[in-house]
Amino acid sequence: ESPKRKAIHDYYTAVTGLRHAYPALRTGAFHTALAEGKVYAYVREDKVNRILVVLNNDPGAMEITVPLAELGFGDGDRFADELHGGERYEVADGDLVIELDGLTGAVLVQQ
Repeated sequence: ESPKRKAIHDYYTAVTGLRHAYPALRTGAFHTALAEGKVYAYVREDKVNRILVVLNNDPGAMEITVPLAELGFGDGDRFADELHGGERYEVADGDLVIELDGLTGAVLVQQ
């Protein structure tokens, strides 16, 4: 098995695992947070979890500012990126700022 093929397999295994671990990703309410150029971010939520998914469909890395105040998130709300080892993020001034490599995404679970 080639390293590239294994990396793709591991990525899809991780994404599928998250979908099974968090029912909000399957059946939760859906709210678009940002749709701009090749960037899309949305929130899925149920009675247990609020999850922010951020996607960068551009080939280049970019810093993405996701406005969350109008979706009921407040300054100091914290998230962990469950797709990339639990890296932490915090809402400040109503926004969450994240840097993503090109053609990647993040699954941020509110803590």
